[in-house]
Amino acid sequence: MGSEGPKKVVIHVTGFKKFNVFATNPTETLVSKLRNYVEKTGLPPGVSLGSCTVLESAGDGALPMLQKLLESSVSSENNPSSEEVVWLHMGLNGGASKIAIEKQAINEATFSCPDELGWQPKRLPIVPEDGEITRIRETAFSIDAILEFLKKIKGCDAMISDDAGRFVCNYVYYHSLRFAENKGHKSLFVHVPPFSRINEETQMKFMAALLEAIAFSYSDDEEWKQSAAAITSVTQEDLKQEQICFAKFKPKSDVEHEKTIGSGSVPVDEGCFTANIDEHQKGSGSGSVPVDEAVGAGGYSSYEDSDAEINSPGESEDDDIRGKKHKLVVPVINDSTNWEKWEWVVGTRFATRNKFREAVRKYAVYNGKNLKIAESNKNRNGRIGAKCVEGCPFKVYCSWHSTKFCYMVKSVVSEHTCLRNMKKNRQMNARFIAQEMLPAFKLRPNWPAKEVMDAVREKYQIFIPRSIAYRAKEHAIKSLHGSMKEHYSQIGSYLAALKKENPTSIFTLETVTPQYLKLEGDTPIFHRLFVCFDGVRRGFLAGCRKLLCLDGCFLKTFLGGMLLAAIGRDANDQMYPVAWAVVEGENNDSWQWFMYQLKVALEVTDDGRGWILISDQQKGLLNGVAMYWERADHRNCARHIYANWNKKHKGQDLKEVFWKAVRAYNEADFHAAIEEMKVISDDAVTAFMAQPTKAFCRCYFTPGSNADVVVNNMAETFNGFIIQSRAKHIIHMLEDIRVAIMTRLLQKHNEMAGKNVTVCPRIQQKLDKEKGRAHHCKIHASKETLYQVEDRDNVSVDLEAKTCTCKRWDLTGIPCHHACAVLGWLDWPVENYVADCYKKVNYMTAYDRYIPPLPSAKYWPKEIFTMDPPPIKVAPGRPRKNRRKDPHEEAKGKGKLTRHGTQMTCSLCKVRGHNKKTCPNKGKAPQSSTQIKRPRGRPPKSATQQGSQQASQQASHSTSQPASVFTQIKRPRGRPPKSATQQGSQQASQQASQSTSQPVKRQRKS
Repeated sequence: MGSEGPKKVVIHVTGFKKFNVFATNPTETLVSKLRNYVEKTGLPPGVSLGSCTVLESAGDGALPMLQKLLESSVSSENNPSSEEVVWLHMGLNGGASKIAIEKQAINEATFSCPDELGWQPKRLPIVPEDGEITRIRETAFSIDAILEFLKKIKGCDAMISDDAGRFVCNYVYYHSLRFAENKGHKSLFVHVPPFSRINEETQMKFMAALLEAIAFSYSDDEEWKQSAAAITSVTQEDLKQEQICFAKFKPKSDVEHEKTIGSGSVPVDEGCFTANIDEHQKGSGSGSVPVDEAVGAGGYSSYEDSDAEINSPGESEDDDIRGKKHKLVVPVINDSTNWEKWEWVVGTRFATRNKFREAVRKYAVYNGKNLKIAESNKNRNGRIGAKCVEGCPFKVYCSWHSTKFCYMVKSVVSEHTCLRNMKKNRQMNARFIAQEMLPAFKLRPNWPAKEVMDAVREKYQIFIPRSIAYRAKEHAIKSLHGSMKEHYSQIGSYLAALKKENPTSIFTLETVTPQYLKLEGDTPIFHRLFVCFDGVRRGFLAGCRKLLCLDGCFLKTFLGGMLLAAIGRDANDQMYPVAWAVVEGENNDSWQWFMYQLKVALEVTDDGRGWILISDQQKGLLNGVAMYWERADHRNCARHIYANWNKKHKGQDLKEVFWKAVRAYNEADFHAAIEEMKVISDDAVTAFMAQPTKAFCRCYFTPGSNADVVVNNMAETFNGFIIQSRAKHIIHMLEDIRVAIMTRLLQKHNEMAGKNVTVCPRIQQKLDKEKGRAHHCKIHASKETLYQVEDRDNVSVDLEAKTCTCKRWDLTGIPCHHACAVLGWLDWPVENYVADCYKKVNYMTAYDRYIPPLPSAKYWPKEIFTMDPPPIKVAPGRPRKNRRKDPHEEAKGKGKLTRHGTQMTCSLCKVRGHNKKTCPNKGKAPQSSTQIKRPRGRPPKSATQQGSQQASQQASHSTSQPASVFTQIKRPRGRPPKSATQQGSQQASQQASQSTSQPVKRQRKS
């Protein structure tokens, strides 16, 4: 009867991934390590650990995954109906110092900041079918019994919470409670603090104890309950003995300690000390708090910090007499101090006055107390003190201790009578926020001020104004990047470190004198920097086509500047960054310098013969190409040409025929498109042919180049790839680019290595598209390698020369649908006739190279190279972050039609093409030909005037106008107005009728 033990229980555990300012989420670590931990420590009989899943830190976007996970416990074959199913969820509470067991969840989603998928609801019901947002669901567990088990039997410190918040944790908990109620399961949610407040080992022990407590809550075995009660009584007795023992070691002030030593009484029970020293080192008297939390909460440590000079052991006899007991009363402040539990005591030591200020600041911020430095006097032994607001007795004073050689707290009143202040706190300044949230600012240099305010409110429960958030961002950037002069002076050390790790790479730095920029001084000023890593250069030359996309993009710092880049295409038709340079701007000198450096780096000979360059029509770039790459095939981006051409020649029909002409592979199709354009507009054809058509129309490209590219989209792709890095200063920006490309080389290599293909995937998709069009073709053989193909037009396909009359195969190197039809008719593999530049072998060759890693700045060679940053260019107005988009570009926001292509009409002269602001007839008298605009609405009535006027008009029309003219007069709408004579006679008749009928009415009344 009493040997059955607990019921069979399957417990599924979930946690969350990292979120917001927290670099690591402790629940993710706990969930990933929980299974291995319980396998070592063991679980109670009948309890098994089910799935351990880490969820996305998101609400609505991650709901399908949560529902699928919950349903898996029902549909799983491993969970028979006789087993009890429990869902145990864990979440992070960044501002908590204790583990909290949540009692309930509320049907409200109000996110203070967007989740990881960008969703931010405000006062929305989590489950609309449940009704209002005030609906509450409670867990089916007995929380009080579980907490009692954890505290009395397991010695774990926890608390019960009835508010799970309104964020992702509450969102997940509510869905889980609703599902558990419908399926007969149970659900429980636990909020844990960061590892900085309760370490990982203690939280892991708590989770194992909680699993046992859940199993205990399912038990119906009286014998097992009696044994558990016996354990409880024994544990309580042990706790009493432990408290009695530790009471003898209660820390005393220096005055009480001196009295004890002076009286000759040493109240130390050596036996008690020996038996309980291990428990004392593990935590507080209850044994539930780790070492760092015990120090942070009570402020006392068994050992002084041996690294600090003030804590070094003394050499006097007095120190030997005091022994270990004296060391127990030394308060210690470290990185793991729990400031929410901190209590000021006499004897707390600080190395400097600034350390005391930092401690006051953290105590005030974490506890919501508006403290101020009430006294700071360096002449009185460096005396410094802090007080609370007026009316609150709290105060703490610290000064230099001559025998301890440190600053020590000598006077304390730790009582507070004031309430927590959430809106005003002197110690919560911008520098403190920047220092405390430095990791978050490092991950997000452009962290919006609104999100900074929300993060401070969530972490410290203090509202800060937007101005402090902006100043915090400024201080954080300075802390991360330092001053600009120091930053640019580190470029020498940075390049030396790069040269050390990349001896064969090319890094060219150019500086100018201040006189070159019409400035004063002798310190050289940064001008340009060219970067080309050897691994990227050799990979490009070995595995890519001789094709480069050239473009420049703005740098988004206050120093300005441009980043010029040369981007190649790999075998999969994706970007392959080759070289980049930071220059002062986009002009003739900078582009000529960049094209020369690029030519030297790529070892180009014969003035670029055999190379293809694609760019926009920037004049400096055109001059640079003409100077150093004069024999290269220089193409212009058709998109930029269309943007200029479209300014005067608008319309969807012209747009379609423009791109039809540009993308035509042969001259016959090109001229056909021009004829279509001529039907629409002769001026459009004239403007089109005025452009250098051989530079952007496919039909004029060189056959055999294996490149039909007419746009410069690879350079634009690279600009978007580094868009976040462009907001950083030069060293950090270059490091971000280097790391991004370094990791991309390995990532692309590994992705392609796992594919069993001959032709790269994107090229295979194009080839499959051509194969799909081949079934329309009819084949006629001429000889073994020469065929005539009937499609819409008859074309000739030469398999030996790899050419087709349509010119598509000649230009791209990918068989067109005519060639695919011939190869399919012969039953030959089409992939064998694809150009080698698109094969997997070439792709792997390009990505076989690597960029060596680079250590942190403190490991760089010390190169003394003083350099000033470029002068700041202050433009009028607020600096722009986003570029100005052309009218033909699609807007990011969908759902609203743009006004692109609409022609305005002038409200003055009624002519299209301008508005009244730019009207040439503005201010001139209207001509006779222009019609005067009729006022809107019905004109006001004037009975006498209208009647006489209409009568005279009718009379004149009847006598002078012929019948043909009279019939053209439009009859006015509505009832005609009454004339004055008719109105008078009508009124007289009404009065007469009233006078005759009134006496009758009077007789009837009487």
